[in-house]
Amino acid sequence: MSFAGTDLNQLRVLDALLSERSVSRAARRLGVTQAAASNALRRLRETVGDPLLVRAGRRMVLTPRAEALAAPAAEVMRAAARVLAPEAAFDPARASTTFRVATSDHVDVVLLSRVEATLAREAPGVNVHVLPFGPRADDDLRDGRVDLVIAPGREGPADVSSEHLFDDRLVWVMRAGHAAAAAPGSPEALAAWRHLLVSPRGHSGGPVDAALARRGLARRVARTMPHFGTALLLIARSDLVAVLPLRLVRSVAPALGLIWRPLPFALPSVAMAMTWHQRDARDARQTYLRDVTRRTAASLEPCEGD
Repeated sequence: MSFAGTDLNQLRVLDALLSERSVSRAARRLGVTQAAASNALRRLRETVGDPLLVRAGRRMVLTPRAEALAAPAAEVMRAAARVLAPEAAFDPARASTTFRVATSDHVDVVLLSRVEATLAREAPGVNVHVLPFGPRADDDLRDGRVDLVIAPGREGPADVSSEHLFDDRLVWVMRAGHAAAAAPGSPEALAAWRHLLVSPRGHSGGPVDAALARRGLARRVARTMPHFGTALLLIARSDLVAVLPLRLVRSVAPALGLIWRPLPFALPSVAMAMTWHQRDARDARQTYLRDVTRRTAASLEPCEGD
């Protein structure tokens, strides 16, 4: 059915007339004059092809056609009210929903484990499913496969918004008792050991290799691994060394018997950011997720010093 040329506001008038069964009462309900309500009834009769309201003595009664239209007209108005109503507030304490966050296990340990503690207090019915961060993160946001991405800050596309969360810095990590702990803190000493590199796609290279190359040095990457957690376990059980984020190392070092040293050259901090699609910018559910993440990141201890 085409609504071209049809004034859909007539449905509001129709509902009032059929509910009130009186032109004058319908006019008061609609906030218009009785003459305006009478004109609206005339137009409705032409549109529907039925008198709708007819006089029976001193009162007005509905025709059979009007009786059949009364319930559907009322339901249309209720549906319109639901469609146009303001979005309901998100109540974390009563919510039952699942968020999908794409990130690394670095962020999972450093940040999301603390987000979980906040949700346990504020939103016990909310679940968080963590997915691996990958090269198609922006497409995952666009398609609704994930709600939030937390990864190193970058220049994103125009339809994706970003907000800085926290900084981390890289340190030289080894097991306690490793000979590297007593070696000179120099680029040559760093390059001398067999390295483990965390690389989700198995690629070598990065800021550490670039800094060594500027000094005419190169390290041996003896092992690559896709996840920080398994990398830390292997470092604790071998003579491999690695350059890893301080916040992550600091959170697990006592349990794994790891120690760390500052790098023998300066590198920029690793800036972590959360990104989301603009479609979700005003969504109450998504706004709460970003607020919890933001608050939790702000509560992290400083990342200065060893």
